[in-house]
Formats: sequence, C-alpha cells, structure tokens
Amino acid sequence: MPLDWSANLGADLTAWVYPVQRSTAEGLSLLTVVIERPADGGPSSAGFMQNLSFGANIKPTGFVLVDIAAGTAATPLRMGESWAASSDTTEIAAGSSLTATVAFPAVSAGAATVQVMLPGFDLVEVPVVEQDSSTWPEDARQWAGSPAKTGAFAPVESSALSLVTQSTVEVAGDQVVVDLPADVLFAFNRSALSTKAQKVVDKAGRKIAEAAAESGEITVVGHTDDQGTASDNAKLSKARAEAVADRLRPILGSGFTVKTEGKGSTEPTAKGTSEEARAANRRVEIEFTGRSANKLVVVDDVPTELPATTGVVVSGMEVAHVPASILNPELDARMVSLRRSGTKLVGVLEIATPNVRAESAALFGDTTLQRRGFENRQFDNLSIANVNLLSATLRTFSSSFRPGGDQAASPRLVGSDAAPILPVPGGPRRYVLVWPDADPSATTVTVDAPDAYRFLDVPIG
Repeated sequence: MPLDWSANLGADLTAWVYPVQRSTAEGLSLLTVVIERPADGGPSSAGFMQNLSFGANIKPTGFVLVDIAAGTAATPLRMGESWAASSDTTEIAAGSSLTATVAFPAVSAGAATVQVMLPGFDLVEVPVVEQDSSTWPEDARQWAGSPAKTGAFAPVESSALSLVTQSTVEVAGDQVVVDLPADVLFAFNRSALSTKAQKVVDKAGRKIAEAAAESGEITVVGHTDDQGTASDNAKLSKARAEAVADRLRPILGSGFTVKTEGKGSTEPTAKGTSEEARAANRRVEIEFTGRSANKLVVVDDVPTELPATTGVVVSGMEVAHVPASILNPELDARMVSLRRSGTKLVGVLEIATPNVRAESAALFGDTTLQRRGFENRQFDNLSIANVNLLSATLRTFSSSFRPGGDQAASPRLVGSDAAPILPVPGGPRRYVLVWPDADPSATTVTVDAPDAYRFLDVPIG
C-alpha cells in the first residue's frame, strides 16, 4: 500500500508514495509519486515542491532518495541536459492529480527500504522492490537504456561546531575531519602548544581514540592564512601539524600511524581577507576513518551555556511569534514534529506570515553562520541551512550531500533545500530538516534559527 499524508501548502495536497522499484541490472531505481488536490483545495498549488538547487522551484526534480543505513543520498538522474522525470509541472489544478515518475541511481543491493524526501511534506520510508525494467513505462525504459544517464548516490555529510573551543567536526560516510582552530592552539607565528592547547589536543585525542577504527592511519594537516610568504607558511603549517601529532601519538597508541602534512595557505576554508576569514583558515585538521559510519564525533564534553540570542524563545512545540523587522515580516514559526530515523533526527518546521502576504522574507534567522561549502550558494546567508540544533557543547548543522558525489559541486541539504522565500503568500509552509543525531540518548533538543527564534526542549518522538 502507498503511504499518504497531507500538508497545507496553499492547497490541501495529499501525496501517495509508492515502493521504489530497483533494477540492479540497469543501475536504476524508479520512484512514483501521485499528488492529489481536492476540488476545494485552496487558491493555489504553486510551491508544493520548492527547490532552488535546480535553478527553478516547484518541480518533482526536487525529490531526493536517502539511504540512511548506508549514509548516502541521491538526486534524480540527469539525461544530458534534462532530468529523468516524467513530469516537471508547477501546478495542480483543483480536483486533479499529478503522477510523477522519477529515475534515480540504483539503491544499494542490500537495502530493503529507502527514505523519500518530498520538499514541503516529509522524509518518508518506503519499501524497495527488485523489478525487471521491461515492465516499466516507456519513458522509464528509455532512461534505463540511455548511455547519457548520469548520477550516483553520494555520502551524506554532517558537521558540528564546538561551543567550547570553536572546533568543528565533519563526517562523510566513515571519513571524519576534526578541525581545531590554530588560534586556540598556538601563539601568533608560533608552533609550540600552550598548556591550555595541550589539554584541548589531549581531549580531542581521547575522543578520536574512541571513535576511530581500531587501527589505521591518522593524518594531521596544518593550514595557515594568506599572510606571509608561501615558504614561511608551508614551514609553519608543517611544524604545527607535527606539534599536534606528537601530542596525539601516545594517546592514540601503537595501533595507529600518525602522518603529518603542511598545506600553508593553499587550501583556505573561508574566502576573503577579513580577520574572520583568516582566523577560520588558521587551523589544524585531524583526518581519520571512523569506527561507525555517519557517526558525529563529539570532541568537547565540558558543558557551557547556550549562546545568547536576540530572537524569540519558546518551549517545545509552542508557536514563536516573531515581530516584523527590516528583513522579515511578522511571522509565526513552530516545530510540527521531531523524530529519530536511524542515525538522523528529522524535524518539520512550519512558518506562516499571519498578517502579510509575503513572497520573500528572511525566514530562517537574521545572522549568517559560517559553514564550509555553503559560502557561494545563492541565498544561503539567510537560508534554511542556518537552522541548527544546539546543546550545551555543540551547534549541529543540518545534513547535506554533494549531488553525484562530485566534491566540486555545491552541497545541497538532505531536507528542504529552500531559500528564504515563502512560496505561498501567507503560508503556512512546511520545511523538512534532517540533522545528525549527535546524542542518541537525548529525549529533547533545542532548535535554533539564529537571532530569529529558538525552540527549547523540543521532544523527540
């Protein structure tokens, strides 16, 4: 039986998601979704699948398949310059329905289920069935046989920022990078660890020893900003990497080989010459293979206070009434649901502008967060990528992936990949958020849209 649910997106729509048909022989998976709109289903259906990542919104090409067990996600296949989708319409007339058939790369052979992300609805688990492609509709058979089809499942990437040391952790599959700010570890133009820095590295080392595969290679990479000569920066970054590695080796033990590299200023993580950008680029990265795939490693465990906010603070599923500002109209925001799904937390955020028929607004926070890889994406200074989880030690960002596994591609979010636009005037509009589950023992979390609204103690269902 298909799954169905409804959401108010300017029209009362019901989506029926059918089991994903996998043809291992053709390297293809087929998704069929039927979206119905009743005769009295509201003034407009435009905006039911907003997704600006593909250059246009309101299209079935905004669907995403997520294999949470494997820690991978995929966008629809490309067929040259077009998408492997039977329909890319933007409207559903009252009293009618849309049947969208979309082709994806083949779901992994061992997967019995897969998650389907429909922007504006939810992330829903459906069965995966093996199916001979000869039984598929004609356009799907053409996709299966086309040499032009391209696409692949890509690792889901997770990241978090320490509220204690400002270190970051990034996870893609079983590959983990712990990023320690050089300004926390070293004095200006020096490579000796201070006493305080030694404690930071010691703590990180103990956490890495717990999280890393039982034996293997640890790589410590030093980076500098763009000040100074290339030669001096290369030497300084190498010396700093050696200092951290020397401190880590006795903590990690003889089962690990610790290598060092110095990259100087050749691989900046932040663009520009501002002090903030340069501080982000002065860092030491510790790279290793994790013991458990897709598990976020917490390198700080000393509690601190949640960062201050100028936004509206409410508890649980209460409505946050946000007053109008220069960037946004008056709006109401609330968490509709939050649940665990494998190694992820899946939340649904609802936003409405009760008194204004707004078409564009800053809906997800008034403060830009520095987040690697998202600097150049249109609108991302104020997009849903800003909505994060807060704990006493971490700011955890929503999960993302790079379509097709192309590391040069801009990341897109696993959940709703929305710019700060309310596609249906007035709303309400629902957005799906997917975060790594940093603390599987937690029963509540705090959800934060910087300096706009914060939900304390949201229960995990």
